Amino acid sequence: MEFTVEGQKGVFTFDTGDNGFIGFRKPFIESLGRNFPSATRYGQGIRAGHSQVREDVTLHRLDSIRLGGSILLENVIGTSRNSSAHSLGAGIFDFFNVVFNLGKDEVYFIRRKKPAPGSTLYSFGFGIDFKDQKLVVSTIFTTTARRAGPAFRWG
Repeated sequence: MEFTVEGQKGVFTFDTGDNGFIGFRKPFIESLGRNFPSATRYGQGIRAGHSQVREDVTLHRLDSIRLGGSILLENVIGTSRNSSAHSLGAGIFDFFNVVFNLGKDEVYFIRRKKPAPGSTLYSFGFGIDFKDQKLVVSTIFTTTARRAGPAFRWG
């Protein structure tokens, strides 16, 4: 599916096995030539098949993403990382009911009246995980967003 961000085009792979939302190849975001408000998760765990790798993932607040000629979402958080493709993951279902017409090679996005809970980013600057049955800090965030109190919210 062809998309447009800041006038630049790309193609999404629709990957419903990806629990993420909207992911971009890192060089694409960097090529836009604009500093979007962002936060970086250092050491994010990413599942790849039956294994897990740790990688730095940057979250960007983008003004809008167009799919075809229509605005898909405005003020959206997308991620960028070292990936082989741009992806539209299962997180899209928080905002849209998605209907596939495979006979005509068509996809319809029907906007939900109210996004599903958990579709915005809340953070205290770190992520947690379990390791050896202990709660540990698994990721650390840096941010270019303005903070209001101990947490920030985009969305």
